[in-house]
Amino acid sequence: MMDMTRDPRVKQETFPVRLARLREGAGLSQRALAKACGWQNEAGEGSQSRIGNYELGLREPTLSEIAALAAQLNVSGAYLAFGLESGQALDDQLAAVAMEYGLSAEAVRIALTAVSSEFPAKRRKGGGR
Repeated sequence: MMDMTRDPRVKQETFPVRLARLREGAGLSQRALAKACGWQNEAGEGSQSRIGNYELGLREPTLSEIAALAAQLNVSGAYLAFGLESGQALDDQLAAVAMEYGLSAEAVRIALTAVSSEFPAKRRKGGGR
C-alpha cells in the first residue's frame, strides 16, 4: 500500500480552513452562508456564530450539514469535508482519509455515499469539484 502521508495528491488543508477559503472565494459572509443553508436565528438572520464555530474548529458539522454547506459553496461534500479532488483514484482518497481520521475505508465510503446521495453538488459551467 502506498504511503498516503507523503502523497502530493492528498490535500493537507483542514476542514475549517477549507470552509473559510471556499466561503470567502464565493464572496459570502458567514451570516450569508448560514442563511443560505437555512440556519437562521430568531431575528431571521443567518447564524454567523455557527459558521464561525465551524471555521474555528470549535464545532463539527454533521453529514447533512456538510452536504448543505457543500451545495451552497458549489463543491462536493467529499471535497468540503475531506479535500478529496476529482481525478484522484477513489481507493487512494479513501485510504488517505481513513488514515488521517482513524476510520476504516468502508466507514468513509458509507459517509461519502450518504452525503452525495442526499445533496448532490451543484456543478459549475465547465466542470467543478
